[in-house]
Amino acid sequence: MDENKSGKTDLAEIMLKTETVLLKQLMKEVQGLTNHLTDIDNGLEHDRHNIQNLTVNVSTLSEEVNQMRKAVNLTSEKVKDKVADVVSPIVESTDRMTTEIHDKEVIGMKDDKRSFWDKFWGNPAKKVK
Repeated sequence: MDENKSGKTDLAEIMLKTETVLLKQLMKEVQGLTNHLTDIDNGLEHDRHNIQNLTVNVSTLSEEVNQMRKAVNLTSEKVKDKVADVVSPIVESTDRMTTEIHDKEVIGMKDDKRSFWDKFWGNPAKKVK
């Protein structure tokens, strides 16, 4: 019976050693998975931090773009007003001159196409066909 008992003891020791080796291997695998998950979590935390910074930067840029738009609109209004101030007297003067020209009686002069010598000697103008 000692043999049998000794055989069972050896078998139990072998099974215990095998279980110990398997448990150690399993623990290594679990630790590896835990480390991998920790790395993923750290990466996600870093990404969240970067996204928050990006959101702040985009908000800042958006505000700056709005301020630039306001400045451009204000500048364009100022330029429009300055041009209107400069052009207004010119337009009024042109309108006034146009009205004066229409109101005046215009006398047309006939263009004399005689040469100097014809005019000098008093020769009549040539008729054009």
